[in-house]
Amino acid sequence: MHTTLPSSLRSMLVVTWLIVAALVISTPNPTLAQDRDATDAFVAMATAGAAYVNDNTSCPGVISAVFLLDDLSEFTVIDIRSEVDFLAGHIPGAYHSTLSTLIHDLETFIPTDKPYVIACYSGQSSGHAKIALELLGYQDVYSLLFGMSAWNATLDVWSAHCADELANPETENQNGNLVQHPYPELVGDPETIVSQRVAAMLAGGYRGISYQNIADNLEEYFIINYFGEADYQGEGTAGVPGHIPGAFQFTPYASLSMDQMLSNIPVDQPVVVYCWTGQHSSQITAYLNMLGYDAYSLKWGANALFYSDLIAHKWSPAQMHDYPLETGPMSPVPAPELPLVTGLGNHPNPFNPATTISYRLSHPAQVTLRIYDLAGRLVSEPVRGTGQEAGLQEIAWRGMSDDGRPVPSGTYIYRLDAGGFQESRRLMLLK
Repeated sequence: MHTTLPSSLRSMLVVTWLIVAALVISTPNPTLAQDRDATDAFVAMATAGAAYVNDNTSCPGVISAVFLLDDLSEFTVIDIRSEVDFLAGHIPGAYHSTLSTLIHDLETFIPTDKPYVIACYSGQSSGHAKIALELLGYQDVYSLLFGMSAWNATLDVWSAHCADELANPETENQNGNLVQHPYPELVGDPETIVSQRVAAMLAGGYRGISYQNIADNLEEYFIINYFGEADYQGEGTAGVPGHIPGAFQFTPYASLSMDQMLSNIPVDQPVVVYCWTGQHSSQITAYLNMLGYDAYSLKWGANALFYSDLIAHKWSPAQMHDYPLETGPMSPVPAPELPLVTGLGNHPNPFNPATTISYRLSHPAQVTLRIYDLAGRLVSEPVRGTGQEAGLQEIAWRGMSDDGRPVPSGTYIYRLDAGGFQESRRLMLLK
């Protein structure tokens, strides 16, 4: 049953709604106010990047050496170490590339029909490549966990960097000191800003910094601890005794969008992000640099700060294997199969007294060229089952039949047969 409200009650409800609406409109919303300061390009880049870095099913997206070996034929491995080190020993079947040439190489010679695994020395710089490909729409991209150090013990660079450099970690939560900052002035077309910023980030190379480089001037950096809160405060189960003094705690997968803590990052101070091993922070650093921040990933992460205390998330000899290495350049990529005949045509057309029929062969072939009138009668056979070399071929026809008689003005059909190729074209003789 439909009941109509009394007019007095309806009037009171309308007035109440108007008062509530006015309060909502007049009450400042710090998030919305901050968003209004962001350029359209920044919003587009932040939205795309946050969708990835806040997705714990895709980021950091590492794959172990053990798993890779078991299904090596199912992946395309891209090795971004130096060419010298690649030639000295790489995963069998891997392709060599660099951060700066990665997109070009994928568009030219690296196959695109399998999931990708990006391999580097330690698993850190590959994070820059991983997030770049994800934001450009490439599917199924992985970073090799601990890099080539895990693939073959002779390539281990990890063991030398595991240390206890942070003698006096802090446990006090510093997040109460966070303030709002304006966003970087990111300029560009929102439709293309992601691809532009990805390209700029890759061209800039891996942005890593060691704790030794910042230890004496910690106050000059905005340091992001990318742990959970318990580990940040030295109360977690991974053995972490605390954090770098003055560092702020940003919860993984819940802190880096515009409606979370992105506006707490300053634009006028270098940003240092650290995690357990530097492999996850590499991707966060790449994202922040794409947004216009001056960001660096702390090399080796917590493994360089308090390695002896760690119970989990640490490098150990058990991570190293003795998997096969291939030396020398990568196997040549087969050239795409070219059509046998290209560029078939004649010039001039119409013609008088002669025209040249030309075409290009991609490889040697037996060729026949015949000319017919419109009634289908054979007029001439300038090429009769002749073997021809690859390259440009040119055959002149002077409007004569095979018995040496001039043919009348009109339209004629020429047909080229070469291997399985057969094609006909028209030419016109005008006298």
